Amino acid sequence: LVNTDGGLDSWVDYSFDGRPIIIRSGVVGAAYPAGFTIVFQGTMEGFETTFDKAIISLRDKQFLFDLPVLTTLYAGSNVLPNGLEGVEDIKGTQKPRVYGKVYNISPVFINTSKLTYQVSDGAVQAISAVYDKGAAFTPGADFANSTLLQAAAPAAGTYITCLAEGMFRLGTTPAGTITADVTQGAAAGNRTVAQIVKALGLAAGLSSGEISASDVTALDVLNSNVVGVYLEGDVTFQSAIDMLVN
Repeated sequence: LVNTDGGLDSWVDYSFDGRPIIIRSGVVGAAYPAGFTIVFQGTMEGFETTFDKAIISLRDKQFLFDLPVLTTLYAGSNVLPNGLEGVEDIKGTQKPRVYGKVYNISPVFINTSKLTYQVSDGAVQAISAVYDKGAAFTPGADFANSTLLQAAAPAAGTYITCLAEGMFRLGTTPAGTITADVTQGAAAGNRTVAQIVKALGLAAGLSSGEISASDVTALDVLNSNVVGVYLEGDVTFQSAIDMLVN
């Protein structure tokens, strides 16, 4: 920006980093913004002035996909037999998340006294099966929240769920490794590659207007199959999307 008169010097005291920016091009006198075409839409990184210029550093939103998907950590604060944050063994680890439909995942053991596990940090559509060394438990009731889940008493050989918080509880102490089949997304049409990539884009910080609806539709036409990913640990949005598109 031309700053030969120093009129923009005061901008150095403003906050620019991470703020959105849109650059438009058009003919002088055209209606604004309808008469101008967007040529860049991204974020600002910084601001500086020289003798005759004010310079705004730009970056596109690709940097968002280098950020971690999982940012909620287990507090390790259980006071057994109560609590849903684990103890020292999982303290500081990321809460997992399911997108789409996945099979035989290893959920996180979040309460050893009440045999409670978490499959996803958020709501899921179904926990359709739970296995102990491959042997299936019998599904039981679903509870609206984790408080009700913890207060319930599952029968031996069964499991009960709190789908709203991505959790289940066993009625029998397991003999071996616990695994589960989990479905996220209201319908099969929400569990395609295109729809899950879109969901990850929104979770990363894009607005719906920054995602090409026609591209999402075109990919759904080419591949409408149901897929899924179980995200755990230090996974970035880029690596999660790569797993899907591959």
